[in-house]
Amino acid sequence: MFISRIQKNGWRQSLLSVVLVLAATSCSTASQVKVENFGPGGGGTLGCLAFEKDNPQVVDAGLDCGGMHATTDGGKTWKNAGKGIVYDGHVNFNTHCGVLALSNGVALCTSRTGKIYRTKNYGDNWKRVFANNPKGPGSSIGFLLQSPHDPQVVYAASGMGVHGARKAKHRDHWNGEIYVSKKAGRKGTWSRLNTDSKNNLPSTAHIATLTIDSLDPDLMYATTAQGIYRSKNGGVSWFNIQNNLMDGNPVQVVAPQGLSKTVYVTVGYWGKINSKVRPGVYKSTDAGETWKAVSSGLPEKEKRFFALAADPLNPQVLYVGAWSWNGGLYRTIDGGKTWQVILNKALITGDESNQTWHPDKYHVGVGVSVQVGGQDANKDGLSDAIWLSGDNVGLIWNSMDGGATWKQATTHKKGNAVTGNGRIELACVRRIVFNPKDSSNIFLTDFDWGIFESKDQARTWNMIGGPHYNGQLGGSGRSIVFDPDDQTTIYSAIGRNAGAIGGIVIRKPNQRFRIFAGRKNQLRGLPNNSISAMAIFYIKQGQKRQKYLYASSGKHGVFRINLSNPKAVFEKVNEGLVHEKSLSAYDMKHVPGTSRLYLSTPDGIYRSDNAKSWKKLTGPETAYPVLTAIRELAVDPQNPDRIFAAQMDTWKASKTQGLYVSNDAGETWTMAAQIPMPYGLAKEVGDSVLVATQAHGVYRVSWNKEKSKWVSKVFADHTNGLNHPRCWTVSVAPDDPSRVYIGTHGGFIYEAIETK
Repeated sequence: MFISRIQKNGWRQSLLSVVLVLAATSCSTASQVKVENFGPGGGGTLGCLAFEKDNPQVVDAGLDCGGMHATTDGGKTWKNAGKGIVYDGHVNFNTHCGVLALSNGVALCTSRTGKIYRTKNYGDNWKRVFANNPKGPGSSIGFLLQSPHDPQVVYAASGMGVHGARKAKHRDHWNGEIYVSKKAGRKGTWSRLNTDSKNNLPSTAHIATLTIDSLDPDLMYATTAQGIYRSKNGGVSWFNIQNNLMDGNPVQVVAPQGLSKTVYVTVGYWGKINSKVRPGVYKSTDAGETWKAVSSGLPEKEKRFFALAADPLNPQVLYVGAWSWNGGLYRTIDGGKTWQVILNKALITGDESNQTWHPDKYHVGVGVSVQVGGQDANKDGLSDAIWLSGDNVGLIWNSMDGGATWKQATTHKKGNAVTGNGRIELACVRRIVFNPKDSSNIFLTDFDWGIFESKDQARTWNMIGGPHYNGQLGGSGRSIVFDPDDQTTIYSAIGRNAGAIGGIVIRKPNQRFRIFAGRKNQLRGLPNNSISAMAIFYIKQGQKRQKYLYASSGKHGVFRINLSNPKAVFEKVNEGLVHEKSLSAYDMKHVPGTSRLYLSTPDGIYRSDNAKSWKKLTGPETAYPVLTAIRELAVDPQNPDRIFAAQMDTWKASKTQGLYVSNDAGETWTMAAQIPMPYGLAKEVGDSVLVATQAHGVYRVSWNKEKSKWVSKVFADHTNGLNHPRCWTVSVAPDDPSRVYIGTHGGFIYEAIETK
């Protein structure tokens, strides 16, 4: 028998024994597993970006899901630089909100959990140097600043930086505190700065940015969700100076070099605008007592001006970015009197105009960061280096000649496909599926954009579905299934994304995906909602066959359609799903050759033995109440009665999380291994299962015959190349069990090769 069976009143004792067993049997990653990152580059949101002032070839980039990345060659190659940054026992969606590159490979980065990390070796390894709550997750820290008066003095502000400014009023992950270190951020040198108990920033303030007057070290400014503030005593006390900005939303604030009491701020909005203040750039020459719009030449219809930077060589030169799809980058050389566009889609020429996976090709939507600096080689009075973060396609643009020419630093074209090997990666992979006839042909779904295909074992990629479908469906991919009679026909579930509700799309040979069911007008009878799980039910007995496509539609429940009948519509198959939570699903699996289906829901696991009605196996009102949030199921192809389940009931580590197994078609369950935040499963040949986790890489859980117990070992993590530990899914090549693919939450796809 497996590890003691979990009974209704005795599961805690069983879990304790499992913890002790795993503590004794877990070991480090075997050296014969080598992991390498492959992907098309780009595909997500950049939260922050910074380069070294004396070497603009060295750049650090913090991504909302992808973690830290670094380059030392101006963006020609990137590395995922997250080693040493931990998740404090829970998943952190906006992982790195602020970054500050100092010099000689020294950099600082912040996290939503209130931590500051420091690297001394260009991101090869990070060490925690500060936590505003040392005992656990604290208030987010989102912005870092180096003093223009002393390079050893650095500041950190509570909030989510510019990246979180657009939603700041709807969050509570900050405390209005500012911290300072006078020794370049080293551990043990941080302290609270704004200690005035009466005159201060609001205790709930989200601080977007800070800046310091270049001539007066005591004169500081801060933009927050509650307005812009000023300090005249080095950051101890603060007063609101919104003044004639009224209800405008200040985002980025900068103080140019060499000008006393002169400060600029961007005012931008997200969503509906009810403000009396027009978005744009505003200037004050009296330390914020009064503000004047300096937006001549900026597009009047633009609503989102966030990123702002001043040229350190010329105080009259500033740069501002617009975040819309092709908002562009603008520059003023007269202190804001007039602005001219220096980068947009119309100005992109040559090879750079045709190097992207996105079907709309290049565009320039400037995200949250513009940084200017470096030398002035041509003596034109402008700094040569300009780096800017793009929008949520993940583009990074740079110029090394003062904006005369531009390069993008995320993707490379290779024939008709795009390769991301050695590039910056941001995309979130939900499922990895192999072509049943050719395992070198790999399909994957991305959470934000759509569906990708590789025909060469993940070396190059094409985007074949999304980012939207006729303006009716978003590109958020979920399941992928092949038609068992015609495996050139592929169905994919589409979830909720960017305000668009999901449905099902279909791909025929040599075509892009098109809408099959759902939106618009509930096509084929499928409700207009997010499709979270899908499965093909197929049984062939002689000349007779049954072929149904099953789909879980939001909280409407489960639907199916007879694929053998071209005129069929979806019918509801909810009998037995008695609770509201059971109507939405995480996963669905059909046991080949049987009439059995499994459904995992927030209410527990259900089984259907007749393809119509459901029996509740786990969750409330069963013998296994803790088995509820099963993120993925895996059926043993050698034993149809054995099924595995990845239980992640919270986005924090807990004793109930781990791998569970049933040997009797789900009637009884045991915990095979306690694993933190497991999300995806892949059954290997023999008695072993790979488990993808949301914080700690991939584990292998194997049955030890000699000891009659399951044993857990790390399969892939930082030690062998999986430098992005947030994993959503894992899949094994059907014809080569030594080849494993891992889909990550922000790092695209990794290949793991195991050699004996």
